Amino acid sequence: MKMPKPIPPLLLLITATTLSKPAIGENFMEADYQQKMLLENSRRFVQLYLSENASQLAYIKGPDKQKALARYEYLQALIHKQNAKPNQPVAGKLLEALLSMELANAKHSLESLLDLEAAKNILEQCCIDAITAENAVAHALLGYLYFKVPPDPLSFGDKERGLQHLQKALEIDPEGAWPNYYYGIYLKETQQPLPARRSLERAVVGRIPAGLSGIEVVIRRDTEEALKLFDHATPDEP
Repeated sequence: MKMPKPIPPLLLLITATTLSKPAIGENFMEADYQQKMLLENSRRFVQLYLSENASQLAYIKGPDKQKALARYEYLQALIHKQNAKPNQPVAGKLLEALLSMELANAKHSLESLLDLEAAKNILEQCCIDAITAENAVAHALLGYLYFKVPPDPLSFGDKERGLQHLQKALEIDPEGAWPNYYYGIYLKETQQPLPARRSLERAVVGRIPAGLSGIEVVIRRDTEEALKLFDHATPDEP
């Protein structure tokens, strides 16, 4: 009986490597799917933001508010499920963090701190990634959270750390819409109205990272609303 020839080790290695790697087409299909999901979730986020603003929901009680919160929580769960998959884009994680912050704002209660803690954890992971415009957005959001949230032992607030993240955001993307908006809010709330207004005016025309283009309306509207507060300030307010 003739024995089969042994397969050369190099050929075995090449075969194993080929089988273990996804085809190039599969990579493109996965990236295309991720992009479609990001755009769809961005559309849902904007729709929710425009129809049921979290700031308004904070002062509403009863069944209507519970239904609105349920819609926020459903979308949050949907985006979280997508982000749990490997190799998801940073923009998707930022969207989840923004939604958690909106949800906290809508609840307007001690329970909100849990949503803000969830947002912080997501943003800290985003800050580890490569230095990009989206990375700058993560620093800006994280800086705002550290600045606004109550300090220990109630929560994780740390004003000095917050300023460091806000400055890092501007260092990475000085023309970014989100970095300039949140730095402007910080300046306004620390009684520095003139530089605050300049920062917000830069945010109005600031750069939008490609991955977040689907929610551009959110940051533009927030910035315009913040600037209106300057226009309607009383003589006693700077």
